[in-house]
Amino acid sequence: MVKESVMICIDNCEYMRNGDFDPTRLKAQEEAVSMVSRSKRRSNAENTVGLLTMAPTPQLVSSLSTDVDRMERRLCLVKLSGETISLMTSIRVAHLALKHRESKTNKMRIVLFVGSPINDDENELILLAKRLKKAKVNVDVVNFGEEVMNTDKLTAFIKAIDNTTSHMITISSGYDLANALKNSPLIENEEEMDPFIMAAIQASLLDQEFHDIEDQWRRNEQRIEVEDKDKQEVLDGLCNLVKSEKSIDKSDNSADNDRHDDDYKDETKMPDFNEMTEEEQISYALQMSLQESTAMSIDTPIAQIEMTDNNKK
Repeated sequence: MVKESVMICIDNCEYMRNGDFDPTRLKAQEEAVSMVSRSKRRSNAENTVGLLTMAPTPQLVSSLSTDVDRMERRLCLVKLSGETISLMTSIRVAHLALKHRESKTNKMRIVLFVGSPINDDENELILLAKRLKKAKVNVDVVNFGEEVMNTDKLTAFIKAIDNTTSHMITISSGYDLANALKNSPLIENEEEMDPFIMAAIQASLLDQEFHDIEDQWRRNEQRIEVEDKDKQEVLDGLCNLVKSEKSIDKSDNSADNDRHDDDYKDETKMPDFNEMTEEEQISYALQMSLQESTAMSIDTPIAQIEMTDNNKK
């Protein structure tokens, strides 16, 4: 099957409140968009799908991706806004998004869901269609809800594109929008496909999902490994810091002990009498005699002191 990048442009203006499609135009459109996007993904595993709202100005809801589930989650969050759609501006924005698709080998396709009156001029729509034809962009239009007002303009637009791969599907009020599209050219007819091709497509999709899960697990393991490595580096740094502080304390203590020993040695070291003057020798001799007398007075036994006291008496 042909590889495509598909931008789906949906109508989200106030006209989509109407209940002529069950339950409302907006909800019926959501179901149809989901069916179209899944059909495109089933037709080729490399197809990508994006989503764009058109009211009041175009806004990109989901960029081109193979993740249809993500697109559907964002589709459910679309709210009504504005009185009319900006059809031509939305087509230009969708074309710009397709230009920036990752795989340039994918063909470009725009799917328009139009469920409210078109205010754009028909001649300007025709000129835009010719530019899309020149850029090789295929366009499918789902015309519903306001088909009486919009059919002529949209028909002229599709004719101006003038190729066999662009289509307009008009669905009258009261019909089930999703069921009406099942037999349209917009949906790949899976019943007519070769069963071997269908099996290959399904296997390719399952294989891709498996590889996505495997890649996610690998990324998580790498992240955990990096976090553990960072934690170990922090612990090693703290241990080295503690060790360095302990070594500094030991060196300080040893230096203090060395200084104390040196001071003690200096104090107990005998002077050189040959280098001393006579006055210095006399002073030193008096100092030593005082130290000896003091030591003797401290070491004198108490009993001896008492005996000298008795003799005096």
